[in-house]
Amino acid sequence: MVVAFLLLLRLLQLTASARSRDRNRKSLLFAEEMTLIVIACLYAAGAKFTLLVATEKRRLDVALLYFSSVESWYHSIYNDFKSYAGLILDGFLLPQILLNMFSKSKQKALSCSFYIGTTFVRLLPHAYDLYCNLNSVYYSMLQVSVSPVQCFVSAAWDVTIFWGLLLLAAIIYLQQKFDGHCILPSRLRQLESYSEEFHS
Repeated sequence: MVVAFLLLLRLLQLTASARSRDRNRKSLLFAEEMTLIVIACLYAAGAKFTLLVATEKRRLDVALLYFSSVESWYHSIYNDFKSYAGLILDGFLLPQILLNMFSKSKQKALSCSFYIGTTFVRLLPHAYDLYCNLNSVYYSMLQVSVSPVQCFVSAAWDVTIFWGLLLLAAIIYLQQKFDGHCILPSRLRQLESYSEEFHS
């Protein structure tokens, strides 16, 4: 986690130095504002969904007469939001993808070694967790102490994050090779070009 944090600090430094050299400040400012709005809405919606799931779990516990203290419920919400924060950190490339789309950038804003290296560092905890889950499933066959359902859900989550991180890295690669809109369907790209021709 410390390595991931240091790599993110390096990203901020690279971003600041690139911004000081950029000549298209006005269009970049618009793209940054749009990215900030979309990301803030996505993160807020995710936080609301996390809170709704935690509330629904509490309601289900009360309905099944499985009463837990309010403190344990708050602890459960805390753990849910901690997991959500980890998911946000795992999706560290999403703001860059949106910024590339809004700015129609074809520049190599991130070096290939940087985003692949950071993706690899973000994958390591999930690979370790998956390894531990597979071992605990093996040991749970020998002694019944671990819930196989819980191990499956955790393993499925780790595999999903693994493929999600690889997908985000692939999208960044394609955007930097072609342009920021290359991941959009061709109809949306055509509409965009028509609107640009109409306004010019």
